[in-house]
Order: sequence, then C-alpha cells, then structure tokens
Amino acid sequence: MNENEFGFEWLLSKLNNEIAPELYFQIEEAYREGRYTEEQAESCRNAVNEMLHFRENKPQLLRGKFVILDGVLKEYIPPVLEEPDENCFSKVESEVILPGNITKIGPKAFSGNENIRRIVVSEGTTHIFDFAFRKCKNLEEVILPDSIEFIGVGAFRECRKLKEIKIPPKVTTIQRNMFESCTRLKNVFLPERVTEIGSRAFYSCGLESIVIPEGVTVIPYQCFCSCDRMTSIQLPKGIQRIEPYSFQGCEQLEKINLQEGLEIMDYVCFSGCRNLETLYVPSTVKEIKSPFCDCNKLVVQTPRGSYFVEWYRNFEKKPALGHIGYKGVKEIIEI
Repeated sequence: MNENEFGFEWLLSKLNNEIAPELYFQIEEAYREGRYTEEQAESCRNAVNEMLHFRENKPQLLRGKFVILDGVLKEYIPPVLEEPDENCFSKVESEVILPGNITKIGPKAFSGNENIRRIVVSEGTTHIFDFAFRKCKNLEEVILPDSIEFIGVGAFRECRKLKEIKIPPKVTTIQRNMFESCTRLKNVFLPERVTEIGSRAFYSCGLESIVIPEGVTVIPYQCFCSCDRMTSIQLPKGIQRIEPYSFQGCEQLEKINLQEGLEIMDYVCFSGCRNLETLYVPSTVKEIKSPFCDCNKLVVQTPRGSYFVEWYRNFEKKPALGHIGYKGVKEIIEI
C-alpha cells in the first residue's frame, strides 16, 4: 500500500470534494478488507480529525478552487494553507487550467496571487474584466483562447515575470494600463482588429519591439513611456496623433516610422529617446509641441517647406523657451 493513498495529501484532496462521513467509511472499509493495518487506519482517522479542525478554523483556505456564479469566475482560491506548520499539508499550485463552464473572469479574480506561474483560459471564455490578474508577480505564461472578446483595464498590470502574450483575434481594444509595469514582457502580438490602445497600456514594459495594427489612429498618453529596452516600433499609415509622453524615456529606441497622415506630435512625445538618430517628419504634421526634448543624436528629415521647418525656426530656437528643457535635435534636413 502506497502511503500517499492514506496520507495527508490524499486526505486533503478528498476533503476538498467529499464530506467527512464518507471518508470515515472509506477508511473503515479499507481496514476491514485488510488494505490498511490497524496503525494505518488509526493514523487516517486522526488525520481526518486534524483536517476537519483546520477546515473549521480556516474555512477560507479549504473551499474549492473556483467561485463561479452564472458563468462568471468571481474568485480563485488557491489550495494552500496559510501559516502551514508541521501538522498540516501545504501545496503550492503553479499551473491553473480554468474549467469549461466559465464564460467570464471577474474583476480581480486572481489579483495578487503569488503562486501561479502558468494559466490556461478555457475555450468559451469571452471576457476578462479589470485587474483580473494584476500583481500575479510570478506569472510567466498566459494561454488565451480565440473566444476572448474583451480584456479589461489593468488586467495584467504588474505581472513582472510575464514574458510573452498573444492577444486573441476578436479583441478590438487594448485597455489602459493593461500591461503596465510588466518589466519582462518582451513580446506582445496584437490582432488586426485592434483599433484603439488606452493610455499607459505598455508603460514601463520590457518590450523590445512591437507592430501596431493598421486600424489604430492614436498613440495615447504615456503608452510606451519608459520602455527602456524597446529598439523599434512599426506604426501604421493611419496614425494621426501622438499624444504627450508616448515614447518618453525609450532610451534604446533606434527606429520608428512616421508616415503621411500624421497631424499632431504632442508634448515631449519622444523626450529622452537618446539613441534615436534619424526620423522622418511628414508634411501632413500641422501641430507640434516640443516633441524632441533631449534627443541630441537625432537628425530629422522633412519635406522642404513643411510645417515642421517653420515651427523649428520660429519656435524652438528662441532662448526664452529654455525653461521647457528642450535641448534640440542634431540637424534638420529638408528633402
């Protein structure tokens, strides 16, 4: 007889699914049939009594894994005892596979969980609400099904070990703060249907590069601010506005394409991009607000007679504007 069949781990798993009388019946039956010795049976009886004591005194620790109401996962309760001691069994679950009867993951359902390293969301789930996985600090991998249609604000915020994620094809909006402070997040694959990205969506991420879908028209406030490992970003033709601080502090950024159709370059949107050496500013730009603070390596290319040339000559070279911290670009080339 393997001792795991009557040890604490076996009993704990049974207590999560069966009532105590049934356990006692199984123990007595095993003893009568000779599968348990007298000593083993007594050990199991004592173990059940101890576990019932923990259940009575710590009910929040020995409930089931998932609290589901009308298909919505309200809360995930990890199967681990707080303050485990020598008399109780403690298990850390690092992988969670969601059951198929879940259609939505509620706000903060997994928020703050420090044990999970991998999550598999079941096919048929359509919504992940705000802050669902926020501060799952050891989460490294998330598998999302194609059925996902919506992912809420800050859903993966501060998942500092998350390395890569593929957003399902039905998602149209990357909500604000969705991946903020995911410092090891190197790759995010966005579907073609995405048309909107929220502010600070990738703030202080570990991104090295990213491709923005064609339907996006605005790069919002602080969207990629402090992504200090990002070297390149591919923008679509439809970008019309780059909002304040969008790329501020992207110190390793070397390549970004601005295309005809861009109209507004807002306050210090490229501030601190110290490795950015060349940039084309299109003729369609008609509003500029000091975008290149502290970009001293930058050579700007722009069409002859463009608004940027006029703005630079009439605004940025005025000594009185030194208070805004503008340090100038290296050179402007009219083409």
